[in-house]
Amino acid sequence: MIDVHESPGLGPGMSPAGTRLLAAIALQERVAAALEPLLAELVRSIPRLRAWRRFSSGAWVMGVRTAAETAGDPVGRFARLDFELRTDAVAGSVELTSRSTVRSRDRAAQVLAVRLDDLGEAELRRWSEREALDFAAAYWGRPAGQDFVPAETGAS
Repeated sequence: MIDVHESPGLGPGMSPAGTRLLAAIALQERVAAALEPLLAELVRSIPRLRAWRRFSSGAWVMGVRTAAETAGDPVGRFARLDFELRTDAVAGSVELTSRSTVRSRDRAAQVLAVRLDDLGEAELRRWSEREALDFAAAYWGRPAGQDFVPAETGAS
């Protein structure tokens, strides 16, 4: 068993790089906490999708996607919605890029850059929800921006 008495860099004398790293991780975790329920709802509503997360090209990427196409699948069934996340710990800001593919066709990327205070977090939630709804509408073959009709009987 390893006995650790003091962890270098985790006390009051932490280096500026260590402080920035911890701040960047905290920002990334706040964004992930906002996106995870949204992505889980997409998986529930489109059962072919699977959630995933990785680090790619200098950014954390989280999203949902269908399995890769195989020889037996009809052409054009691949779909994905990815959110690339880049943080600026010094400014307390985040840049989120939404990339999506529907029926194996890439859609235009959308970008949101916001300071992650309370107002910025609310804007991030609105923006990401709109991106998810636009993706779902395109997946189900509805025109972009079309309002969804409630499923309850008698609702209008």
